[in-house]
Amino acid sequence: VFGMSMSPAMEWLLSVCFCSHCVAALDVSPHRVEELQAHIRRTVTNTLARGEFTTSSDPWGTIRDVLGDNCDVIRASREGALETLLAKVVEVINLRSSAKVGIVDFGPLYRGGLWDRSWENGVNLGRQAPMVDEVYPTFYFQEASSYPPKVAEYCRALDNDAVMIPVLRALLPETSSLGDLQSAVDSVVFEAPVVGVYNYGTMSIEALGWIGEVFNNRRA
Repeated sequence: VFGMSMSPAMEWLLSVCFCSHCVAALDVSPHRVEELQAHIRRTVTNTLARGEFTTSSDPWGTIRDVLGDNCDVIRASREGALETLLAKVVEVINLRSSAKVGIVDFGPLYRGGLWDRSWENGVNLGRQAPMVDEVYPTFYFQEASSYPPKVAEYCRALDNDAVMIPVLRALLPETSSLGDLQSAVDSVVFEAPVVGVYNYGTMSIEALGWIGEVFNNRRA
């Protein structure tokens, strides 16, 4: 929800979809779906009414407290949908090309963190990373000190199931100077000798120069 700071648990609850397609994928009785939808609505409404937007030191624990076994049902549905789509895409690519297949993963940006090897959006590295050749996790942080632990956490979750290529971005607020970009690259190369940078149309011409300088210096 733009303009309102909420806890990771609340953001996850608000993301649960009850469209006909998602309900069918849950594979539970209509009565249970109605109860689940009503329960989430009450929880979100009451929490917002109390003004408890950001409290939660254990997001996944809070979600499980609210949903019980339904939490696993929703997670399995999300992960299954992504795995089915990814399997089909990989199959089509392999039929037509010998190119390597990679996925972009925004998981490190989610404030809720990992649950085992899964992110809140349904990306399960344990099941999906072995389906591809490369994984491109996104790392956007303003403090260079945030990169090493996040990269290390991702490496543990990936567990060598695919090649990891971290992706950074040369945009404000993360990157306001050549030094910022250099610090970010220096912070991730210890775990991943190959690093990428998103090519945003909103990047300044100056930022393109920083990218060239940082990577040309590394090759030298």
